[in-house]
Amino acid sequence: MISGKHNYWPILCGLTLWISGCSSGAGEAPGQVSSAVQDLTLDPDGRTTTIIFSRAPGPLLAANFSASGGQTVLSVSSTGNTAAVVWDQRVSPLHQVSISGIGGFTGGISSVGTSDNSVPSFTISAANMQASGGDTLEVTFSGPRVVEVDAEDPANWSLSISSTQLDLAGSTFALDPVTQVMDITLGASASLHANFNLAADALTSVADVSLSTSPVVGSASGDSAAPLLDSVVQNLGDDEFGRTVDFTFDEAMDSTFSVLASNFQAPSNTATSASQPSAGLLRVTFVNPVIPGVDQVTLSNMMDTHGNLAASGAQIVTQPAPASNAFSTLNAVTVSNLLGDHILADFDQAFDPSSAENAASWTLVVDGIARVLLDQALSYDFAAKSLRINLDFDMLNDDLFSLTGNSVLEVDGELFSGVTNGIVAGDILAPTILEVLQNRVQDPSGQTLDITFSEDLDGAAVGVLGNWTVGSLTVSTATLLGTPRIVRLTLTGGPAVPGLFNLGASGQTDLAGNTMAIAAGEVITSTDNTAPGLSASSSSAPAGANNDSVLVHFNEDMVGSGVETSSYWSLESPLGTPIDLTGASIVYNDVTRRATLTLSNPANGFFKGGDDYSVTLTTMTDISGNALAAGSATGTVTGEEVRPYAHGALSDFDPVVPTATVYFSEHMDLLDDLYDAASNTDGARYMVRDNTGSLRGLPTSATVLDDGLGVQLGFGFVLNSGDTIDVMGATDLVGNFAFPALALPLGAKDLLEPGLAPLGSSLVAVSGVRNDTVQVVFDRGMNPWGIEDPAHYGLTTGGNPVDFSGATIVFDGVDTVDITFESPNSPSLQSSSLYDLQVDGLSSSQGVAMTVPSLEAGIAVSGDITAPLIGAGNVLVDPAVSNSMLVFADEPLDPTTAEDTTRWNWAHDSPPVAEFPTQATLISPSVLRLTFVSTVIGGQTLNYQILDLAGNQAMVNFDTVLAADQAHPILVSARGTAVAGSGGDYITVVFNEPVDPWTALDAVNYTVTNGTNPVSVSGAGGWYNSLGLSANLFLTPGDEFDTNQAVTITVLNVSDHSGNVIPVPFSLGGTVGGDNTPPTALTAFTNYRIDPTGLLVDVLFSEALAPGFVGNQFNWQVTGGSSHVVLGLLPQVDENVWRVVLSGPLGNGEELSILPGLADLAGNAALLATPVDVTE
Repeated sequence: MISGKHNYWPILCGLTLWISGCSSGAGEAPGQVSSAVQDLTLDPDGRTTTIIFSRAPGPLLAANFSASGGQTVLSVSSTGNTAAVVWDQRVSPLHQVSISGIGGFTGGISSVGTSDNSVPSFTISAANMQASGGDTLEVTFSGPRVVEVDAEDPANWSLSISSTQLDLAGSTFALDPVTQVMDITLGASASLHANFNLAADALTSVADVSLSTSPVVGSASGDSAAPLLDSVVQNLGDDEFGRTVDFTFDEAMDSTFSVLASNFQAPSNTATSASQPSAGLLRVTFVNPVIPGVDQVTLSNMMDTHGNLAASGAQIVTQPAPASNAFSTLNAVTVSNLLGDHILADFDQAFDPSSAENAASWTLVVDGIARVLLDQALSYDFAAKSLRINLDFDMLNDDLFSLTGNSVLEVDGELFSGVTNGIVAGDILAPTILEVLQNRVQDPSGQTLDITFSEDLDGAAVGVLGNWTVGSLTVSTATLLGTPRIVRLTLTGGPAVPGLFNLGASGQTDLAGNTMAIAAGEVITSTDNTAPGLSASSSSAPAGANNDSVLVHFNEDMVGSGVETSSYWSLESPLGTPIDLTGASIVYNDVTRRATLTLSNPANGFFKGGDDYSVTLTTMTDISGNALAAGSATGTVTGEEVRPYAHGALSDFDPVVPTATVYFSEHMDLLDDLYDAASNTDGARYMVRDNTGSLRGLPTSATVLDDGLGVQLGFGFVLNSGDTIDVMGATDLVGNFAFPALALPLGAKDLLEPGLAPLGSSLVAVSGVRNDTVQVVFDRGMNPWGIEDPAHYGLTTGGNPVDFSGATIVFDGVDTVDITFESPNSPSLQSSSLYDLQVDGLSSSQGVAMTVPSLEAGIAVSGDITAPLIGAGNVLVDPAVSNSMLVFADEPLDPTTAEDTTRWNWAHDSPPVAEFPTQATLISPSVLRLTFVSTVIGGQTLNYQILDLAGNQAMVNFDTVLAADQAHPILVSARGTAVAGSGGDYITVVFNEPVDPWTALDAVNYTVTNGTNPVSVSGAGGWYNSLGLSANLFLTPGDEFDTNQAVTITVLNVSDHSGNVIPVPFSLGGTVGGDNTPPTALTAFTNYRIDPTGLLVDVLFSEALAPGFVGNQFNWQVTGGSSHVVLGLLPQVDENVWRVVLSGPLGNGEELSILPGLADLAGNAALLATPVDVTE
């Protein structure tokens, strides 16, 4: 029979393609096949084809027929035009047949039809479940016969139970082709249940018509007994970790439905697989161990091969042959650094992980101490059967330890209680130092070191300061940081400079007890690796000798010893002229990062103001050891600008060695550079004249005294007591020119040391603030040098010094010094105290220095002896602060006593109750706010006991409290004051009552005009006079009053102490007083040192001038017959000096003058021409 694939002959056109092969009878058309049909009536097996011809053929042979499937003709019979062809295999509609060699017929191919193309079907006529296996079915087909070979192939059938397809491998199918009944015997992998489905997946009839694939429901009879569970046993042989359980039943179990992992449920566990090693044995593997006696497995959906369900429910797991267990290895391991020490224990058999990781399951003893395992981290490696206990403490090597099991649950259900001992071991490496870091992020001073070790330290030896050395520095503290391998040292004595210092360390132990080797010479590095540099420099030349300096500012903290090494410095001034720095003083300030080089050795020379300079530094390092970046700084020397002058001259009138000595106001230069008419016309000139003014002569020698403060002159003639001396051509060390000093009398030499004149000095207390004075009187004439420096004066009372800083000190040029305490924080002299006055470090006008201080003790204070007064009407209710009153004194009060609440009491109510204030606040020098608990009302009295600034005490008084002041301040007067020179002009506004100093001195509250010109008081400062009720504000620098113009001052927003504010702008006019004297020319000289040709004349005026007039060359003239003219004017740094440029030197009889109109900055103008007396 033919089944499966069939071979097809090609059909080229229609159903039949006739191929001409034999000719028919003459005149008769060729015959042909009319139809070819599989005749299932003649042959139910489909192997007979009935062929009808168009007319009856002649005799037919088997060779006349062929089929497309390669079938072989067994026999041919014919009747009339019908032939019956029997084949060895089926010829179905899937095939074609062909004829050939029939006389009178055209050969060709014909499609095959069938006599029955209906669809066969089947029923399940019997099904029997065999208890011993090999279930049977009987299937009966109806309709056309089915292809036998296909029907007997198990692959063409599907047997399913509850939608689950069974494996038919090994099943046998036997079809009776005649009866169309097929017997099926199932193989071992399939069995019947009471209900099942059978489907023909790929069957056809003999006519190749496909059967329906829809399943046919069947019912089976036979075995109905439920299976019984015989045992549930943990299988350690299959899995030593106890995860496999064997379930044994009394009969074969369904191999499809009973081996589902989902049928086996255990708490906190999951079955991963189920297998059926034998018919009644199910082997199940779980994720976690299933522990006998502890865990249960719940069964469900368990059935035998015929679907009979076993009882469901939880089943206890047993283990009839548990395994033995013991420690296989045990180690207590130390590791480097903090934490990380641990216990490692390996066992022969696995534990239940949750029991193994339970701190109560174990007892750990280390060095005789039972450790609380609740504080430790336990982990169990199930596969390795290994317990690890990570410790929160560090063990020491060689300590003894033990680990005991406390009924630890094994996977076979037994309890482990084994114990074993051991010795702690592990880390054997001693700590070493990896880095010593100067931490300038933490400590910019460089006195903190962070030492990093190779591992964590135990800390016990860290704080022992003797374990650490850093050269000559002192270790103050040593602490272990949060990272216990880092030790921080704090030092005293200076920074730990890398390269200059090294670290020594010893005694440090790691957490395992390993002690470091002694370390010496550990190199120090720093967080700062940036090379330092110069950020700024300056040079100054103050008055005096051996005090010129260069200041260098670094951008980093430097090593002071290096900075103060003079060989690391190079200095030039002016550029190209090196300065010998031998003996120069260098001081480094590590707070300001500033080095000051002072030319303190006379051999160093001195600077000239206005010269350039260059300073170059090398070799120095910062406190992090970084070398100074190469480079130099340049600039211009800033010199002091005070004019020097010759102060006095003296002589011993020695007839043998005639000498005279001249002393100056400060240290001078070029004193011994003597004038010579022929060879040195710009030299210093000292001309001696007799009492008639006639020139006697010039010195032949000059010797500089006291570093230039004086000069001793030698003469070739005897000096007389009436002689005078003219001094010209000298400059101070900075380069400021001294104007000629003419006709200085030669005084007799006085070798006595100067001191205070007995009972000559006085102290005066003045009512008010910033106005007390000290007058110091000496017993002889004094030299000006240093005499106005407060460092030379001391004033004490009761052992307490009086602060002279900020005081104004003025020397009268002879023997008297007036000191005024007028700075904002100046002290006030106490009228009841005695003071001791001491002076030292000064020289007489003849150059004799004070070798010991001069003291005048017990000086009484004169002046203000009047106690302060709070008169009637000067105690008011304070409207601004509740429960307060304002107290107005007639002069400023002592702050300490004024704010002492025990010195005030307020008598109120009836009978009177004395209430002390809770707070007393001086809100102005003479105005006080007292705050009470009770509400302050008018009509009651205030008692007080207070002091003024001079210490004068007011006795207890009674003043009536008046109602609050409701009126704003009123301007009483306004005026301007012009001060000679540049700057210092100020306005004065007087009010009718005390006002708030803050608002009274606020420049935005004032608008000032001088004539029609606005002037500004913005930001220039001022002071408030509480005695005069006046505000005094300076004009902004650059603004000057014109005394010829009136002043108008407009005031707004100034407030009194009761909070009353001037509400609208209020203007008041006044005059400008003060400087009203026209300027004059004091002296002049031809400056040969600047211009040896005599074309420059320096003129000194009495004050600063308005530059418009004096700076106009046409306002100057040269008289006396000369044709010389003034070419130009040069203002000098000294605002009182102008330099005149001439077209030619002045000759005999020629004079220099200024036309009328020479004016100062205040507008005072000379009405006449101003003569200029020029000294040649």
